[in-house]
Amino acid sequence: MSLVYQSTVLEGAKIFVPAMQLAVATRFLKRMVVLLVCSAVLCVATFKLTTMLEATRLVSADTPSVTQKSALSLPPAPVPTTPAVAPVVTTTATCTPYGPATAPSALSMTTSGLQQLVDTPSTYTIHGTSSREIQNQLRRCAPTSSDGTFSGTTMYWLGAQYGYSITPTANCKLTDITVAVHVSQVLPRWQDSASPTLSNQWASYERSLVLHENGHTIIDISHAQTLLDELTAMPEMPCDTIANAANAITNARLSALDRANDEYDAATNHGATQGAIW
Repeated sequence: MSLVYQSTVLEGAKIFVPAMQLAVATRFLKRMVVLLVCSAVLCVATFKLTTMLEATRLVSADTPSVTQKSALSLPPAPVPTTPAVAPVVTTTATCTPYGPATAPSALSMTTSGLQQLVDTPSTYTIHGTSSREIQNQLRRCAPTSSDGTFSGTTMYWLGAQYGYSITPTANCKLTDITVAVHVSQVLPRWQDSASPTLSNQWASYERSLVLHENGHTIIDISHAQTLLDELTAMPEMPCDTIANAANAITNARLSALDRANDEYDAATNHGATQGAIW
């Protein structure tokens, strides 16, 4: 048997040659590269979208809002290096009124002659950090008396005691004469502190006031001594009149003592001319 090879060409078909195979392969590779690139881009986009969605979820759930972030991002307030100074508030305490000044108590006259007792001054406390405040409290809380209200007061008690004996002429003579005087004072005491100028003014006023009130004390003791001298100098007289005569001398001396104190206050304007004025 013998075979005869005969080529047949179909209608519309192209003859396959090696050059055509290379072109087809080239186009196929290009399409595969484009497909791979598009797939890579799509994967990256999908990954970014997923990441953004997750970040959005975390922010909305666990972090403060934008306003809170702004507030938290502000720098902290500066801490002062020294404490703030509180405003100064001046408060003046209220003084307690002394009330009526009372005369000192009577003394026990146990020995003849002159007995005298001058008490340590009583005080009333005033406050104030200015001249006007001190003045107001002196007026408000100073001791009162029948003569008015004064920042300083001196009062006295004066008494006399005696016996008598019968003389050879059947008259009577005073014996064992005792005169006692008890003096008390009331003075202000300033408790607050202030400027050196105001403190010096108070010290000067206080010295002048003490000087004035001691003047009253000197007058009281002086008249007590005068009363002792007057009673000692009484002559003998009928026994039925000697007691009245001694009482008359004592009462006259008491009146003279009151006048002397009044005249002293008038001459010094209650201490103002001596510097005891506020």
